[in-house]
Amino acid sequence: MLDLTSPEAINAALDASTAALAAEVGRRALDEAIVLARTVREGYAPALTGPAERLRLSDELSEEARRDRIARARAAAFARRYSPAEFNIKLPDMLPSRTEPWIDRADVFDCLLKARVRPGHGCRGAVLHGTRGVGASSCAIAFGKENAQLFDDGQLYADLRGSAHTTISVGEVLRVFLEKLGMPRDAVPPTPDQRAERFRELISGRRLLVVLDHISDADQVTPLLTDDENVFTVVVSANGPMPELPLMELEIGPLRDRYPQEMVASITSEKRVKASRRKARSVIQMCDGSPFALHALGEHMRLRSQRSWAEVEGEFRALADGVPDRDPVALIVRWLTQQLEVEERQLLTPLVMRPWPSFTSALAAEIAGIGEIEAERMLRRMVKYGLVRSCGTARYTIPVRHHLSGVMDDDASRRDSVVRAMLDAYLRLAVHLDYIALPERWHLNPMYDEVKLRTRIDHGRLSVQQALARLRDELPNILEAVRTAHAMGEWVKTWQLVDAQWALQLKVGFAEALLPVIGLAIEAAQRCGNERAESRMRFQAAFAHMALHQMRQAQGQLEAALAVAERDGNLLSRASVLEGMAQLNLNRCTTSPVQGLIDAATFLLEGIPADDPDATHTLRARALLIQFTGLRHFIDGEEDEALDTYRRAFDAFGDAKDSYNQARVRMRMALVHRVLKQPAVAAEALDWALVVLNTEAPGKIRSDAAEQRAACARELGRPDEEIHFLERALRDHEADGRPAAATKVRQLIEDRSRG
Repeated sequence: MLDLTSPEAINAALDASTAALAAEVGRRALDEAIVLARTVREGYAPALTGPAERLRLSDELSEEARRDRIARARAAAFARRYSPAEFNIKLPDMLPSRTEPWIDRADVFDCLLKARVRPGHGCRGAVLHGTRGVGASSCAIAFGKENAQLFDDGQLYADLRGSAHTTISVGEVLRVFLEKLGMPRDAVPPTPDQRAERFRELISGRRLLVVLDHISDADQVTPLLTDDENVFTVVVSANGPMPELPLMELEIGPLRDRYPQEMVASITSEKRVKASRRKARSVIQMCDGSPFALHALGEHMRLRSQRSWAEVEGEFRALADGVPDRDPVALIVRWLTQQLEVEERQLLTPLVMRPWPSFTSALAAEIAGIGEIEAERMLRRMVKYGLVRSCGTARYTIPVRHHLSGVMDDDASRRDSVVRAMLDAYLRLAVHLDYIALPERWHLNPMYDEVKLRTRIDHGRLSVQQALARLRDELPNILEAVRTAHAMGEWVKTWQLVDAQWALQLKVGFAEALLPVIGLAIEAAQRCGNERAESRMRFQAAFAHMALHQMRQAQGQLEAALAVAERDGNLLSRASVLEGMAQLNLNRCTTSPVQGLIDAATFLLEGIPADDPDATHTLRARALLIQFTGLRHFIDGEEDEALDTYRRAFDAFGDAKDSYNQARVRMRMALVHRVLKQPAVAAEALDWALVVLNTEAPGKIRSDAAEQRAACARELGRPDEEIHFLERALRDHEADGRPAAATKVRQLIEDRSRG
């Protein structure tokens, strides 16, 4: 078992603890690293973001742990929480459930099983490809389901969406995989290369299936491949063969012989097919062995029991000549859309005009101007035909969008209008949720003023954590909305959509996913001549770069933001950028320039007249600057000065009516009190903070506070109290989907319960 106080374990934990410095969820890790450093370096904290410095610090901490019992306990606790070596590997089961009937593909399965054991190859796997609707994805999923015993260490699945414009990045896929394998969200490495390295380490020697669906090019696959012979990778190509990959090629053809008729009969009935065998066979033949077309045909005939095969055959023949290359999927989609009711077509049209990753029945109802219950009924009916696919509670996606978009509406102006309606709906939703999650911030978008009344009405029914969860769920759609708005020249909507992701970026993260669209937002703000918005977007870009440890890029964006803000002349905007520069230096633990930046920002805030609309935001802005001054003192080892300054920040946030940041200040004060060996005072500060955070913070921050409170109880020798707060942290970890963190806390509870 790894010695948690070894230099290797401590250094790995220090590396992981600095992985998300720009997001609030990563601040506790940095604070605890500073506290740990104070064990051996009295009076100052090292530049923890430097790898060479972290190595030296790890050696010193390990040496001190051998000499001192308390130092050993602190180092072990830190390493246990953050060290990648201590993550509890999970057995992921990510394969989606199959909803369509399955016709035996024994030949395909035999080839995949041979590829799994073929000798003389490093990478074990296969590339499946075929025409649209032939069922390559279903083959991969069914293979995993029916051979689960061969992959008893788990099954990973990612749908990369098959288009260069809408695909998920490899880095994002790796982030999801690492989390599913048990790595805590805030410990995932910041760069794709680092994630790929950790991924290969975690899956080494494990009998694992990895399914990569709708791949557009080989570059998406290469970082996810491993030479480990126990790992089997199935790639479903959206663009034909991929000879550049070191995997077996396997073309999936249409169903032949008896299988097409058996598939339709299994859905409708054998009796109904035999009742009009010749006409039924004619219609089935026009489906050309496409599993998608056959499934849709069978469902239609099952649901419309009064329809005759002769009638359907006539409809098919009337449409067939107008279908390019007699594509069976295109034919069945055109035919199905003719069967839809007018209201169903109106509901479906805006949803197929852009590649939305998913959508809710509520959003579909809003766009169509109908009730949500009615929209849900229509969508469920279209699910049966295969035009729509269910992917969660009241959430759907369009599997044949490419075919549907060509037949739903030929009027270009109508297309643009429905797409703009979708953009407006997503913008309203994002602004509403962002305001609930972070109401006190300075807003540039006038829509925030328009939604305040509605938000106040809804606030009792939607908590901060619920708003953040919904923003997280809708992020893929918001990213597509940004790309769509930019492509359509909707410059104002482009930057406003990105601006409405600030609460999510600050409190949860997702810097890697947001950074590309922030770039689009910067360009959009420039195109509409809004320098204040451009400065804000560059500020947002800087924080994304900080979260990814791209400090030079962050510095460059902040310098550009300051130049734009100075041209604009807005004092609050300039002060905000200077505040960001101070945070950048604090995250680097380089404190020498910090006070000058804070003083300059304070001077600008004092210059804002009392009758200026921006004056309402100066109280909170000043409180933030005071808090950063306290953090500077803390990093420099000036604990008494840090406490005095934090008390001033607490009062200043109170004047600004910002109880959430008051709670965050209390958490920082508790850390200082623990350094000063005052656990009782720290516990009192945390008790106050937890009351506020219970309703106003995401689960990760609440669990951090609860775990810190448990540490105080341990230092006070109160085991029952420690277990109580560990159980509170455990509930938040489980509710927020952090299985690795939950496992660690559960183990601590068991250890403490045994005494």
